[in-house]
Amino acid sequence: MNSDVIAGIFSGLLMAAVTVLVGPIILFQMSKNPSPWFQALLRRVHPIYVTMGLVVIAYPTWTLVGAVVGILYGATFKETTIGGLGSPHLVYTVAIVIILVMMAAPFALLLRSARLGIAVTMLVIASIFGWLLPFLAR
Repeated sequence: MNSDVIAGIFSGLLMAAVTVLVGPIILFQMSKNPSPWFQALLRRVHPIYVTMGLVVIAYPTWTLVGAVVGILYGATFKETTIGGLGSPHLVYTVAIVIILVMMAAPFALLLRSARLGIAVTMLVIASIFGWLLPFLAR
């Protein structure tokens, strides 16, 4: 169980680094052709403050998410699972992918100009939490 939490925290820190890398690129892309609500936000808050807020919030948030996902992974029944899709825990990996698709769908519909960035980010999240975390926890 302890190694699961550590693997989750490491995965969360890795995801925070990816967010800090990809987040400003997505924000820049959105600011080139902003939607009405994002344009209103840009009038009130300078883009550098939005980017810095993303950087400041990313590390503690993803670390906490990683720890929770590590605890959930540790709570699953690892003895009775089968591997598949390159993961030692197929049911866990499929559950992560399904949850991510459900989380990404509203954002992809609302933020049409950032669909590619959202898709890439969700693919990275699925890779880190769905495939990397089970390997790190072994």
